[in-house]
Amino acid sequence: MTKQNSKIALSAITRLRERLGQVPTCETAEVSKQRAIGMLAPELRAMHAKGYTWQAIASMLSDEGIQVTGIALQGYVRRATREGTGRPKRASKRSPSLQPAGIPIQSSPGTLADKTSDVKEPEASARGQVARTPAAPADGVGAPARPPTAPRRSAFVPPRDSDEI
Repeated sequence: MTKQNSKIALSAITRLRERLGQVPTCETAEVSKQRAIGMLAPELRAMHAKGYTWQAIASMLSDEGIQVTGIALQGYVRRATREGTGRPKRASKRSPSLQPAGIPIQSSPGTLADKTSDVKEPEASARGQVARTPAAPADGVGAPARPPTAPRRSAFVPPRDSDEI
């Protein structure tokens, strides 16, 4: 087995640099469906603004060879518009009521705010259920805290054990 040389001669880099500088621009004859709709996005949005439905526009595109449904077309145009504006994708936000206690909540893109001070530590009740109540605001400003609620009772009643199988 031979060992490969990991060092590259400077003359080879110079030759490659000259060769790469003389390469003509690459012209593609075909593009992806997303790219094609992205290129047509301004015209498609103008048609939609004139009252055409996405389904009607999609059928026109399908007649020309771009097979797409109305709903998919709407998503493609939305994505092309978002990429054209340089706007980042919108991050999904969980509702604060669904956020587990002690987990920081994302308050704005790129930054996390620690919201653990807004929630008291869960207290276990006699039945083992957890009751959560929000704490009063630290600065005393804002809506008053809700009164604690009683633990919920379940309608489920397990059957008694029996010898029957």
